[in-house]
Amino acid sequence: MRYAIAALLMVALLAATPASADVLLFTFENITRNHQPDADTGQAQLLLGVAPVEDGRVRFTFSNSGPDACTIGLIAFENPNLLGDLVDVLDGNNGGVPGVAFGLDKKVRNLPGGNSLVVPFHEAITFQAHNPRPHKGVNPGEWVSMDFQLAPTRTLEDVVAGLSEGWFRVGMHVQAFSSGGSEAFITSGPAAVPEPATLALLAGGSVLLIRRRRTA
Repeated sequence: MRYAIAALLMVALLAATPASADVLLFTFENITRNHQPDADTGQAQLLLGVAPVEDGRVRFTFSNSGPDACTIGLIAFENPNLLGDLVDVLDGNNGGVPGVAFGLDKKVRNLPGGNSLVVPFHEAITFQAHNPRPHKGVNPGEWVSMDFQLAPTRTLEDVVAGLSEGWFRVGMHVQAFSSGGSEAFITSGPAAVPEPATLALLAGGSVLLIRRRRTA
């Protein structure tokens, strides 16, 4: 299952990222546990892809592989002097997935469950899906990307190390589960991905499936 999820995200990232870029994948863990089946769904379906893009920027891509119902409605970044200026949000308004629409949130909102962690989650940069959120958020089979310049002297390696070691975290509030509930998640570390040949085969099959659906 995890291989298939990684392959689907790779297909989305390859559509939005220069072909030469290396995409690194990170998983999420649930922090609210309102309803265990919903927590399991989110942990199985949600991934973060991190890739370098032109001019020293870093692209963060959030995907929901499906098939179970849930919608990413809010994305929150901690910023331990790591991220610089926001450059772009790649969503349905500017060439991303039609129907997905996110905007920078000028208010610093508390991520549900974030204050209950051993090290509380203190978000500095948040994005919200436009209303109606269940339709404009990231639903199964969709994704959204944010491009940032890094702070001076910071590098992609710092971003990867922070996400891997837990001193830089990204959180999400996810709603519209089939139960009607919502859950919050934070990054939990690198995702296990298949060997390149296996991933290429999976991604190729996903592309073929997409083409067949478009021509159906």
